[in-house]
Amino acid sequence: MMQCQDMGNVSDEEAYRTWNMGQGMLIISPKPDDVVKIASSHGIESKPVGRIRHGIEIEIKNKGIFKERDMYIKF
Repeated sequence: MMQCQDMGNVSDEEAYRTWNMGQGMLIISPKPDDVVKIASSHGIESKPVGRIRHGIEIEIKNKGIFKERDMYIKF
């Protein structure tokens, strides 16, 4: 994703909106450890990537090419 961002001069915000920053599939679960265990039993690599908090904003820890400038992105 970062190479695509660099080549296209795409902002971190747009990369998250358009490409979900390269995440394949996301599963929302109150028991993420169970999901990871089941995925692993089927040979699928997985990991928790976030948590849900009360509020109306979406806040993402930025891992794009401009992460030094904007540590968190809010939508």
